[in-house]
Amino acid sequence: MNNRDKLLNIFLLLVFFSIPVTGYPVEEETFSRANTELFLTDHLGKINIPSSLLYDFRKTGTLEEGFNDTVEVRFIEAPAEDVKQVEVVFFTGERSRIVPPMTVSTGNPVLMMFLQREVNEMDRLTDGHWRHFQKMIKLALENEAEINEVKVPYGNQASPGLKIKISPYLEDPKRDEFEKFATRYYEFTLSSEVPGYVYQIRTVDPGNDAEDKKTASSELLLEETLTYRAVAN
Repeated sequence: MNNRDKLLNIFLLLVFFSIPVTGYPVEEETFSRANTELFLTDHLGKINIPSSLLYDFRKTGTLEEGFNDTVEVRFIEAPAEDVKQVEVVFFTGERSRIVPPMTVSTGNPVLMMFLQREVNEMDRLTDGHWRHFQKMIKLALENEAEINEVKVPYGNQASPGLKIKISPYLEDPKRDEFEKFATRYYEFTLSSEVPGYVYQIRTVDPGNDAEDKKTASSELLLEETLTYRAVAN
């Protein structure tokens, strides 16, 4: 990755996760392996223009009514050799979110769109503030992420991949303000074999039953998954 790519991706980190980068040369800036895999790795090398990455979204659990929907990342043009202009269509119909067109170099924007929605959802569900949840996710990715090698079902084979897991609110000093959601965790399943690099993003909220009782409820409080379906050219 050249310096221009690094600067652009670090800028996206700054925008979405408030990572302080001002005053540090790019060559000396270091990030955790989790942040490197999620935001500073070339996800888009196999993407042609024009094309679209298609994802299926599913929400289940006892917290609220669930639904199924779709997310589409459209690569519409290449303003320069090393960048791509994209449009993200996050959900459809009444749930559709307007995401302004953006220019990216190597990172798959679906990751940041999912996480931005996540902190907004936590803001909606609790008395907290989205900036606090954003901060805790950032800290967990930098300091506490669990990373394991996994097999990812892609095509007719199991491809090598990585699963990154964080539980950002377990040790949160403000946990008592949103105890119902304190056991929530996130999983990111990645594979270089999958177009766009992102195979699945998963939010799981076991709820208090899973932590405070010997036998947890068989149904989760919340589970949301965004799973790669196809690339359309």
